[in-house]
Amino acid sequence: MAEEFNVTPDDQFFLGEDKIFELSVYESDGVTPLDVIGIPLEWSLKKTDRAADPGIIAKGISAGGVSTGITIVGVFNADPNLNTQKVRITFTDDDTDPAVTSELESGAYTLRANRAYRHSLKRMDSPNENVLMYGSVTFLQATER
Repeated sequence: MAEEFNVTPDDQFFLGEDKIFELSVYESDGVTPLDVIGIPLEWSLKKTDRAADPGIIAKGISAGGVSTGITIVGVFNADPNLNTQKVRITFTDDDTDPAVTSELESGAYTLRANRAYRHSLKRMDSPNENVLMYGSVTFLQATER
């Protein structure tokens, strides 16, 4: 069962800043922690749920542990009260710099403040490919110097 995780203006994720998300991931029952060590994961941010790949921002980790913005931190335990394992997604200021334009299939695109984008975290190992987490992300704009 995929878990909904929304980043709202209350979370204060500003365009052009460094940010880290640490997410707990669960089995399909939504209660039992999922041990994600060795599982390839992919996180992407898109304009809409149905937008074509690639996403505006993409992060991942391969089965061999090669990271492009996702790392696994903490220690896994099947007991939810003892599990400290998290999926850490790291954003640099360049990832969300409003001055940088991304090249998408639909053309050039620049991130905007106060617009709800869609994101998802997917498990990518066949035959277990599925969405683990999804939701919206709304960025804020800080004042310019």
